[in-house]
Amino acid sequence: WDVLLNPIAGRISDRTVSRHGPRRPYVLWGGVWTGVFFAAMFAGVLGTSVGAPIWVVIVFTLSASAYAFFQVAFSAMPAELSDREDERRRLIGLRIMVMAAAILVTGALGPVLVSSDPDPLAGYRTMGLAVGALIAVGAVIAYVGTRRAPVPTAEPVSPPFREQLAMVARNRAFRVLLVAFVVQTAGIATVLAGVNYFANDVLADGLAQTTLFLAFVAPAILIMPVWQLV
Repeated sequence: WDVLLNPIAGRISDRTVSRHGPRRPYVLWGGVWTGVFFAAMFAGVLGTSVGAPIWVVIVFTLSASAYAFFQVAFSAMPAELSDREDERRRLIGLRIMVMAAAILVTGALGPVLVSSDPDPLAGYRTMGLAVGALIAVGAVIAYVGTRRAPVPTAEPVSPPFREQLAMVARNRAFRVLLVAFVVQTAGIATVLAGVNYFANDVLADGLAQTTLFLAFVAPAILIMPVWQLV
């Protein structure tokens, strides 16, 4: 779904004319709605009925859709905030550190919140509300924090999608970067999914997810300043 929606979200953002710029409205509302749908995904409104998986699929897709608009706009902003490479590098490095910290907090505290209530459904509801609120607050901070940033001009006419694909096909460096990104993303997703499986089915200890998340994510926060220097 991301593969289909993200380019569309990018084209919509490029063409948006707003006094807040073409990116910030999507950073705000895309992030807030991501948090709302995330909380709804774990709300268990249909309990354990036959329709429960359908509810999760629908709300998860809505959450992913909102996140697509947030992510595309948010990722495009550093290149538009400054034309200096060192400033953009610091922006992106700090962003990755904050993102890793958020993953660390939610990944480590999630299992604790779920197990804090004898009723698993109530525990998941608490976790969903807490993480959903964190997502929404993060979006608001990103929106407010860039209120004085330069406002780029929208692109009312952008190349057709087929032409954009042709441009990508001609750019060898971008193709290499794209392949590396796909491989990296698949690897990270596999490890993150494995953390849950390993904790529950091998160690038979749901709270072990907290320790495993700390071991997996904390080094990213510690090493990022070093990478920036390199």
